[in-house]
Amino acid sequence: MAPPARLARVRHHWRLLVGLVGIAVAAWALASQRAQLSGSVAIVLHANAVLGAIAFVLEAASDTAWALMTYVLLPSGTRLGWVRFLAISLAALSITNSIPFGAGVSAVWVVAQLHDADVDVLAAASVIAASNLVAMGTLIALFALALVVHAPASSVLSSLDDALIVAVGIAAALALWQLERLSAWVAELLTRLATRVRWRRLAASARRLQPLRIPPRRLGASIGLGAGNWAFDFGALLVALAAVDAHVSVAAAASAYVVGALATNLPITPGGLGVVEGSITVALVAFGGAPVPMLAAVILYRLASYWIWLPIGWAAYFWIARRPTNATT
Repeated sequence: MAPPARLARVRHHWRLLVGLVGIAVAAWALASQRAQLSGSVAIVLHANAVLGAIAFVLEAASDTAWALMTYVLLPSGTRLGWVRFLAISLAALSITNSIPFGAGVSAVWVVAQLHDADVDVLAAASVIAASNLVAMGTLIALFALALVVHAPASSVLSSLDDALIVAVGIAAALALWQLERLSAWVAELLTRLATRVRWRRLAASARRLQPLRIPPRRLGASIGLGAGNWAFDFGALLVALAAVDAHVSVAAAASAYVVGALATNLPITPGGLGVVEGSITVALVAFGGAPVPMLAAVILYRLASYWIWLPIGWAAYFWIARRPTNATT
């Protein structure tokens, strides 16, 4: 077995390698979108600078709410400060938005960071799964609300798509409601599988895993923060529309936003690059918006919500890689 110091060095170099690969892929994505970026620069120069700054602030609030949504679900006594966890969350978002299969890679990386803070691996994975359920459930609740208050929203997707999305939302809500039983069942299943394949380390971890008990107050806080994440992000889209004098009703913008947010989760391109822009723009035009200003607003929105945060997240990644976990930050 390799000495701990050697394993630590290998792990450190591996993290740096992942970071460099992520930056390289992000740079390639930037280069492949030169036309869009040059157009975006022109739009920013002609857009309302104050509103553009407000959009960035709203996105900062959205990302903070996203991080805290998970942070409040962590077990009591976790040796991890909220500032460091915010940096972890920003880095994870950049991993997700930069490389193929980034969502899976970032989830594994976040679990590793939590494990460094003495959170059991399976408990950390359970918290990540719970936060994803919260995010999914709150987004689909907004989708259902958009269908109620803005009937044309149903024309963007088929009736079957609408039904499937609502069904997923109901499943997420039920999973959160029965989270303790679900986590206990997963632990039992992992124990049986690990025992059968003689994976002793996993079996021992699974036996130690306690059912994930989240007090209703903390779960409610997580749900509120999840809704806040989407609300701040949607606010950034509204501000971007105003910054370029693009006119569309708030209900139509909300419907288009939810369609784009759902498209982000499609594993087609990192961070939904191109898919989100196309989905939101097409939906806004379908709801009566003029094509050119709608596209301009969406590009400005993506600058504030996607492009600006890539280097910030990767800077956070390397900051984390060079600093040991501590309880004071």
